[in-house]
Amino acid sequence: MLARFARFHPDHVSVRRVRFEMEAFTGAPDAAAALLQDPATAPPLTDSAVAAVFEQLLKARRSGAAEDAKRAIAAFKAVRYWRLRDRWPDFCSRQSPVVDCRAEAARVAG
Repeated sequence: MLARFARFHPDHVSVRRVRFEMEAFTGAPDAAAALLQDPATAPPLTDSAVAAVFEQLLKARRSGAAEDAKRAIAAFKAVRYWRLRDRWPDFCSRQSPVVDCRAEAARVAG
């Protein structure tokens, strides 16, 4: 359905948001970064602070390092997003994750 909608309305803000989120959370981090940095494809983010949070997430996905993952989780404080939807980035769902994302999210959320 998204593919069809995107074909007819490629610049619609919803298409840009969903395309970015799919790349950011489960796709190629470099592709997500390219979407984020190009004004023609960037998702509708509220401000540069939100973009910085996503950049931290993409850094963690690229590196696979535990410290980067912890920084991304802390930056997201929107662990709320992950916790409510139970949708976690790929560095959390690997066979042997670099950090226990659910535990770290609970710790950060208080």
